[in-house]
Amino acid sequence: MPSSNKRFVHLEALRGLAALIVVVHHCLLAFSPSADGRNIINDRTFIGTPAFFLVNGTGAVLFFFVLSGFVLPLAVIGSGKLSTFLRSALKRLPRLYLPVGISMLCGWLILTYLPHQFVAIGALTKSPWLSDFGSSGLLGKVPTLASAIHHTIAVFFGGSFGLNSSLWTMTPELAGSGVALVAGLVWAKTGKILAGVIFVVLAIASFRFDEILLPFVMGAALSAIMGWRALQLPPWGAACCIVLGLTMLSFLEPVGAYHWVPTSDYVLINSVGAAMLILGVHSRQGLRDALGGGFGQWLGKYSFPIYLMQVCAITVVGSAVFSAANGVGWPSPLVAAAAIGAAALSTFILATPLMLLDLQWTAFLNKLFRRRTTLPLSETKSATISG
Repeated sequence: MPSSNKRFVHLEALRGLAALIVVVHHCLLAFSPSADGRNIINDRTFIGTPAFFLVNGTGAVLFFFVLSGFVLPLAVIGSGKLSTFLRSALKRLPRLYLPVGISMLCGWLILTYLPHQFVAIGALTKSPWLSDFGSSGLLGKVPTLASAIHHTIAVFFGGSFGLNSSLWTMTPELAGSGVALVAGLVWAKTGKILAGVIFVVLAIASFRFDEILLPFVMGAALSAIMGWRALQLPPWGAACCIVLGLTMLSFLEPVGAYHWVPTSDYVLINSVGAAMLILGVHSRQGLRDALGGGFGQWLGKYSFPIYLMQVCAITVVGSAVFSAANGVGWPSPLVAAAAIGAAALSTFILATPLMLLDLQWTAFLNKLFRRRTTLPLSETKSATISG
């Protein structure tokens, strides 16, 4: 990670932890659906408990969105320059496109050339998600290479994400990034009262018309407020934010410990929880240092690549290990554990070359757009972890 981004390593570490939660969620969805608990509420699941954040892939994705909304406007808010806004906006799509495109082509190769062992394993585990290559909807109608390449472009604009079902997030990510950057520019260029009113209008409009953009607005608002007031919470305040944030990120539906919650709007509740967690961690230097060490840097570098490669690893490697372990008569829990462990490990292995490429690609884009926008020296020192 470039040295200019070191002050944000703790946030990248949080992103990496959230990516691991998504991997665990999908592994459970594939090899132990009853433990994941989606549509199956029983005493083996975490749903309805304050510990559900550990496997709540939906909450982890909403955390990604809030974090993107928080990070992306930082340079724009800090510099107040239109050139910073344009640079960040113009490089966002190419920044995402190369690693996303590679992951989708990997999915196409699997569906086209490898045995579909995951179909049989999904039938054994009663996982429709696994049987359909991560709910791809493509079995029996695998696209041609030309069509697959088209999919890699269209995935950012509401197109098919069947070659890598995790990429349903790309359309809201691109749109939400634009909203967050515009919000940051508004905050930097207008009076704070007017900007606050505009933020409220954006939040209400998002909630009313496309709620998936609400996390980005929340993140941008938090970024503006923390930058404006240099907000630092006392230890007890940070601890309360973190505990409350994790509790809200554990919500999926009003059952169990959450039976009293008067709404089933997990997008709103998880997003507020994500903002509380970011506030609690970012406002304490000790927490920033603890997450910003070598492990945090390592995890941050892997966060996006493991998110991109998890479906390939789970459906191919996880299914193969499940089949082998089941074939020698291992107990069902041990078979599932072996498959999950293999899927998790292979996710990191498959993600490693993509991580190395992603670092080079991000550095290239930063250099290219810095040159194209001819930024003054003071502005080139403003950096975000968004790449």
